[in-house]
Amino acid sequence: MCVSNYFKMFRVFTLLVGISILVGCGESQDKKIDSFKVGLLINSTTPGGFYTRSAAKVFMQETTRKIETGHLADLSIEIIEKEIDLSPESAIQATRDLIFRERVNIIVGPNVSISALAAASICELAKIPMISPGATNSAISAGKEYIFQVAFTDIEQGIALSDLMIEQLLAGSVSVIYQISNPASREVAESFIKEFSNNGGLINHKLSYSIYDKEAVDQITKLDLGNEKWILLPNLHQDSMRQVKLLRKLGFTGRFIGSDAWAPAESAKNVEADGSILLQHWAPKAVTFDYRSKEFTRKFYQEFNSLPTSSAALTYDTLNLLVYQLNKATSNLDLVQQLREVRYAGITGEILLSPQRTRQPIFLVVKDSDLSLFGPERISPHNLENNL
Repeated sequence: MCVSNYFKMFRVFTLLVGISILVGCGESQDKKIDSFKVGLLINSTTPGGFYTRSAAKVFMQETTRKIETGHLADLSIEIIEKEIDLSPESAIQATRDLIFRERVNIIVGPNVSISALAAASICELAKIPMISPGATNSAISAGKEYIFQVAFTDIEQGIALSDLMIEQLLAGSVSVIYQISNPASREVAESFIKEFSNNGGLINHKLSYSIYDKEAVDQITKLDLGNEKWILLPNLHQDSMRQVKLLRKLGFTGRFIGSDAWAPAESAKNVEADGSILLQHWAPKAVTFDYRSKEFTRKFYQEFNSLPTSSAALTYDTLNLLVYQLNKATSNLDLVQQLREVRYAGITGEILLSPQRTRQPIFLVVKDSDLSLFGPERISPHNLENNL
């Protein structure tokens, strides 16, 4: 099924369960916090599911060893996991179970936008806060009081890529190939094109496709890329790598720009992607000067024999942000208000959950089958505080 159809389907399910949710919302939201339950929605059918669960385990190991001072000293924190697939009904059912059966105080996740959009509608009706660490579609939290996003949105990603091209790469022109039927690819591409054009940049070619099939390949083959230096591919990793291979075969010798949909480690293995620059939320190499990132990476690798991904780091930051806020909040209502005003220094950078917040991405460059940080090092706010 086309990805965009999911965003239409979830509205139907939301309407069907809306009445039962409103009936179940009689419990006071200003109840004093004494036992805190976190519902964790995990997209088990995606690679990110492993990293979400693993990050939560690292967090709980740390939390059980040392609870924050203040009223949290006598507070029990429990994480209740629910696995979901990519269908809206799966996210809706799991969210309802967490809210009405498990009586969670807050929901963390999902990290996939399709699922997060469905879950957010239920949480908003039930007046239960939800924080998605990694979902990037801007519609998830738009116009909602109880829904928050940690990662930068797809629109913000397009703007950041434009800034990269103009301010750091000094690129005056670029071509863009994107999947118009994929909400993430479309939002990144369209926001990039708008921002880049508004700042004097020239879009040499703008090619969109619905499905990456023979017709799409034929369209790309017809492009005149003789003098092109840059091509933006904000598409799913597998499609992007196929496009990289095709474009190299057609004689393109310039460099590719990738979105957060690119898998960094896999991209580095592709020799045809050498020289590419990709945008990410976090990466172990980019922030090793932050001791908390070093510790998180070390514990994660020690426990799971695998380096953490940006999905893991964002989940870890989100759970630690909750501990930070619970140390101050006196009630559920107070917690929601504090989440709207939070300013937290995480390993992925400064986190603000208000609609006015901005998130700064990092950029990685593929070189000789490896990844390195592109541009100046981003010093975390936590490090700055420690150095004062």
